[in-house]
Amino acid sequence: MTSRLHGWKIIGIGCLIFGLTGSLYPLHALQFGRPLKTDILDNADKPIAKALIYIDYFEILDMNSKLLGKVGIVNANGIFQLFLAKGDSPRTLAGWAANRELYDRRDQLVGYYDWSSYWVYAYSVSGKRLGKAKCIAFRGYCAAGIAAYLTGLFDSTQKIN
Repeated sequence: MTSRLHGWKIIGIGCLIFGLTGSLYPLHALQFGRPLKTDILDNADKPIAKALIYIDYFEILDMNSKLLGKVGIVNANGIFQLFLAKGDSPRTLAGWAANRELYDRRDQLVGYYDWSSYWVYAYSVSGKRLGKAKCIAFRGYCAAGIAAYLTGLFDSTQKIN
């Protein structure tokens, strides 16, 4: 009886440790479909929006958790491309991104994005830094999503023909 009880203690402790490490190690969260969460900061390092980073897409939310836009990765003719969709409708294309450049639907350059090992940055066409966010995984499309938000591509009042 004591060996059986001892076995359950080991299983219980193992589950506790696995659960704690799963919640402490953010990349482990992606395995179970939970997003990595980060704040989008303006130039004064104040949070102005939120980002949810999943394995295959990225969401931008305002500070009240209203969906503003999504970034998805699409394989088109063997080339992976980033597409930006507004949050008001799943079929409202806002623009696209490639080679650290951000374009609107009319293929006009609207900004740049870049990343380091920890931060992602967004820049205007003139080179002014618009803001940043912490992003430890999937930095390329994380940076594109941050730049899309900071350049106004996800703004619902923006009219793109």
